[in-house]
Amino acid sequence: MANLFDTILSSLPANTGDALGAAFGDSPDASFKGLSAILPLLLSSFAGKAASGGDLGGLLSSITGALSQGNPLDNPAALLSGGAPATGLGALASQLLGSNLGPVSSTVAQLFGLKGSTVNSLLTLAGPLLAGGIGKVLGPTPTVAGVRNLLLSEKDSYAAALPPELRRLIGPAPAAATPHVVEEEKAGSGWWKWLLLGLGLLGLLWWLFGRGTKEEVVTPEPVAVEAAPIEPVAAPTGAGVVTEDRAGRPALVVFFDVGRSDVTNDLAPASSTVKSYVDSHPDARISVSGFNDPTGDAAANEALSKSRAEQVKAALVAAGFAADRIDLDKPAASTDTSDSYAAARRVEVTIKE
Repeated sequence: MANLFDTILSSLPANTGDALGAAFGDSPDASFKGLSAILPLLLSSFAGKAASGGDLGGLLSSITGALSQGNPLDNPAALLSGGAPATGLGALASQLLGSNLGPVSSTVAQLFGLKGSTVNSLLTLAGPLLAGGIGKVLGPTPTVAGVRNLLLSEKDSYAAALPPELRRLIGPAPAAATPHVVEEEKAGSGWWKWLLLGLGLLGLLWWLFGRGTKEEVVTPEPVAVEAAPIEPVAAPTGAGVVTEDRAGRPALVVFFDVGRSDVTNDLAPASSTVKSYVDSHPDARISVSGFNDPTGDAAANEALSKSRAEQVKAALVAAGFAADRIDLDKPAASTDTSDSYAAARRVEVTIKE
């Protein structure tokens, strides 16, 4: 039996790639490959919510509401030609991916050589296609239990259809709870739990009082937990801030979500070492430089880099820095292609003397 992903693909016409290329002004082959990667990605995210016991009611409400107007896969040509998505489903990708939407968009664009606008259109298109697939398998009025069971039974096949770069972004879907264990807990009297608890209490009493007063009480050694290394600091996939040391001077790197310039983190705690250095070096000045990733319009990206730098300067002033000691310095190349797109969307705060 075909899984949900295969059901969706088999419902698309043979000229899907050509239709996508014509609608979005991009490579037909790359557009189809991008859609073929986005669909299992959304299904994997959906399965992850199902496996974690998350509430699927809101998502299912959007899907059933759209299916009540007709299954989108009954007329996929209308969607592929750039027509409006089924009501309420254009943002389904955003609901499923959450904060991973930006990194996913950048990764898909980079993997298949697609324009950012094309990837955004494919993400919008994938919502009604996913809903149509559920409607094909479970009918026009699927239940939460039916959708959850379908997703959990097929989650491994969704992950297998993903490129490794995308699989790493969303991680594996957590294992679902075993139904028969839950039923046993409901049906059983639970007497064995009380027995184990009683034995545990007896063991504790013996440990505290039955070993004699002359024996030194030995504190059990804590289980060693290996801490994650602090260096090197990895760039977050979205908004965030990390501290660095550059040539013996503290520095900050502030990261941003795709297309955003607002500073979502309080810079006061992270910038404390920079402020201490500047306060103890009266001649020191702060350089703030904005960068962007290479996707999208160049002129808009240039303005975005400047806006990011200005927002970081304002956040530093709010954290107690003197505005007249902060310089907005344009870097040699504000568009950065040397690293991942997530790392390219940043503002660097360094000290100069």
